[in-house]
Amino acid sequence: MDKEKAAELAERTHYLLQATNKKKPKPEDLAALEKCFDDCPELWRVANLAHTAAMIAISQVQATEGTRVVMRENYEGQRRALGYATASPLEKPLIEHAALCWVRLQLIEQAYSNVTAGSISLAVADYWERRLSAAQRRYLRACETLARVRRLRLPALQVNIGQEQTNIAGTLAPGGQGKAAR
Repeated sequence: MDKEKAAELAERTHYLLQATNKKKPKPEDLAALEKCFDDCPELWRVANLAHTAAMIAISQVQATEGTRVVMRENYEGQRRALGYATASPLEKPLIEHAALCWVRLQLIEQAYSNVTAGSISLAVADYWERRLSAAQRRYLRACETLARVRRLRLPALQVNIGQEQTNIAGTLAPGGQGKAAR
């Protein structure tokens, strides 16, 4: 697809997303949006739902707009730090999820600090402890899953010489040289 046609499709899709982002969109707008995705199956990569979820979570925070800008930049920074730009297609959604979990954890940490700054009942303290613990577990699980998937990318090689079998696994160094372990 040439650049002009891609830009036209992106503009049309953006318009249709806005037109259908309501409780009762016009059926013809929905059909046109579906046709955009049919015409360009890779278009789903542009409509990043995980990123949208993070932006919605940040926009709903009871804070100043400046704080929301900082949170959006922190979210983007988390994605960059986790290597989103160079990640494999399998890693990208996991990075998005980890960054979203991180945002939610920060939001709950902030709320927890605000609530526990004063005198609170045992029931309220228990609620916030459980909520914070759940957010921490989600974030850690997201990070662990991403780490597991990254470990799966290790090149593996099985060499059979006669009756002897040797399994070799290693990591690729930046220059393409492998570091093997038996």
